[in-house]
Amino acid sequence: VPQMSSRLTVIYSQLLRAKFNDLITKKMQDELLPEMNKLSESLQDKFEGQDKFSIDKEDLNELFSDGAMNDAMQEFSELQTQGEDVYMSTFSQMKFYPFFKDIQHWFVPFYQEHPVLTEIFGKDASEGLGLLKVVTGSMFLCDSDKYSFCLNMTQVPEQYRASMIGNMGADSEQFKEMMEMEQNGNKQLKMESISNLYIQDLYRFYRLFPSHRDFADPFLAALDFFSVEAVKAVFMEEDNLKKLAAMYLKKQQYASASRLYEYLLAQVPDNYDYLRSLAYAYEKQRYYNQAADTYAKADMLRADQIWVLKRWAYCCKQVDNYAKALQLYQRLAALQSDQASHLMNQAHCLMQMKDYDAALNAYYKVDFLFGESPKTWRPLAWCLLMKKQYEQSSTYYDKILAAQATMEDYLCYGHLKVAQAQYSAAVDAYEQAYRLSAMNLQDFYRRFDQDWKDLGIFGLDKSQLALLSDALRYRLEERV
Repeated sequence: VPQMSSRLTVIYSQLLRAKFNDLITKKMQDELLPEMNKLSESLQDKFEGQDKFSIDKEDLNELFSDGAMNDAMQEFSELQTQGEDVYMSTFSQMKFYPFFKDIQHWFVPFYQEHPVLTEIFGKDASEGLGLLKVVTGSMFLCDSDKYSFCLNMTQVPEQYRASMIGNMGADSEQFKEMMEMEQNGNKQLKMESISNLYIQDLYRFYRLFPSHRDFADPFLAALDFFSVEAVKAVFMEEDNLKKLAAMYLKKQQYASASRLYEYLLAQVPDNYDYLRSLAYAYEKQRYYNQAADTYAKADMLRADQIWVLKRWAYCCKQVDNYAKALQLYQRLAALQSDQASHLMNQAHCLMQMKDYDAALNAYYKVDFLFGESPKTWRPLAWCLLMKKQYEQSSTYYDKILAAQATMEDYLCYGHLKVAQAQYSAAVDAYEQAYRLSAMNLQDFYRRFDQDWKDLGIFGLDKSQLALLSDALRYRLEERV
């Protein structure tokens, strides 16, 4: 029973991976493949005119010294080793062959004697035998993709095709490595690979078969084992639940992850890793109060962990508990005194608490220790404005506007000009804020009115505010 439970947990995890494979496909298309394509282009530029399949490996070292390319290749390798379906985005483009119009071909095991392979490589073509053996033995390609790979060989120019077959033949390093892995491979890993590849075959059928919409897609189902009593008992061992909870968290299924971590913590209340993971799952669902409470429990078990303190402080800010967030950033600053962000976050909390004197001291310190920057000029200018130190505030706004000003900068600068009774300059600033915004007039008016509702400290009476508002509306609507 324990062995069956472990195997079912593995298969369930593989089904979950397939269910949320869109995340991996998007990552491949948006991040990894572009970098890998750059490598391909670099290869073409560097070795133009040479046989692409017989380049010395030592010649590639210089190309792989590029950090982004190297990182992409390393991440691809890690995802592949973890059993992620890294080839879906590539091989989904190779299912247009007539071979895949027949439903049975989506499930037929890959074997060398299949008629379509004989047609491609020849009945007695020994030069293709090594390649077929390498493809057959691959633990990373499902059967459907193996057929796609071989069918795509018909699109490769003859001279490259012959070289490619030769380089993957029975005497090639790839073939020898494959045979060594076959002989020395872990039995459990082989079993996991078999089930994972079969699930990938299923996934491709339900997503890519020309008539796939005629079938109910099991990968759209909830896959909720908690609701199936006959299956639920199989997964209730702590080790199995821990693996599944981690999988849910990795796949951004935070509601399912939190439910499993809640169950685990009911059995093992003082587990730091479970508390930290549950807190993060709560946070990603925007349950910030529950997340903060859970981070606090984790901190009691293992104090002064940087990651926990940062996430806890963030959750406190989301529920306007700036006093607690301030305490946490002070702890972080004591642990990492060289990090400007901790001091900056303390200053932000003080500003939100309207303790402008303390906030100013903190911002001045950041500006002095870590160099002048618009990131500190903006809150400095605002705090000085709130303290009615208008000339000093204006000095910072002048520096900001001379740099790369945003809509918010011009809006705040307009408020400063109102406070200085420079109403024409204020309207000019508000107009520029609107020009830099992506808002329509009505949304901008709402934002403008909300700001003035919150900024009653400047002492404008209602008639003055109405005149200023009318002047701005006239200016904007006249120039739309």
